[in-house]
Amino acid sequence: MAPLVGPIIGGILVDGLGWKWIFLVNVHGALIPARLAAHGIPSVGEGASGSLSGTVQSAFSAALVQSMVLLSAVLIGGIAACLLLGHRTPAPSPAAAAQEAAAALG
Repeated sequence: MAPLVGPIIGGILVDGLGWKWIFLVNVHGALIPARLAAHGIPSVGEGASGSLSGTVQSAFSAALVQSMVLLSAVLIGGIAACLLLGHRTPAPSPAAAAQEAAAALG
């Protein structure tokens, strides 16, 4: 349903109010899940009645969330860099792109 309704609502917002209003919609779309995640993810100190297994599980889930946030930040930064700088540099040849990909993957 969203792929059908989203472009229509987006077009109405852009045509009627201007393109800057899309950011207002996106900010709320990001803040609501962040708020829900902040209340739904237990902190490291909240173990299952102080048991060792509950503490380890809480520490593991906190570490997992932290690594997911770091990975997301790196990916978003990389995508932003590609979008901002990609139009300035000429596209490499397929052979050069393959060499760069092989070097990046190790």
